[in-house]
Amino acid sequence: MLEKTFILKSTELFKEVPGNLVAGITPFLQEVELGIGEMLFQKGDLEKSMYIIVEGSVRLHDEDHILKVLKRGELIGELALLSKQTTLISATAEEETLLYRLDQDIFYELILDKVELARILISRLTDNFIEFQKKI
Repeated sequence: MLEKTFILKSTELFKEVPGNLVAGITPFLQEVELGIGEMLFQKGDLEKSMYIIVEGSVRLHDEDHILKVLKRGELIGELALLSKQTTLISATAEEETLLYRLDQDIFYELILDKVELARILISRLTDNFIEFQKKI
């Protein structure tokens, strides 16, 4: 449990969230393992989860065009927590990869009673979206 809390707190999204609120999220994280070349999601999929890379790396790409390779502690699909849109890119494991997944429905339940958590995360998610738009 402490390892999950530490990993979440090391991300840009959760770094400003108080430790007790982060600890309340960790029981809801599901582990996802990917083999080399295994796709996490494909462009056009309806994705309703955010992923945190625990080990390994994931390539974000549009067909053969690589946008970025993400590594330990980085997030994938964080905007899927707020949106019901299809993905704009694909995500494929570059190596054996372990991720934590947080699903949209759990996220909504978590922020329903925790206004401070909702305020911080929605602000950070919006900032991340703006930065992502600048890069593509």
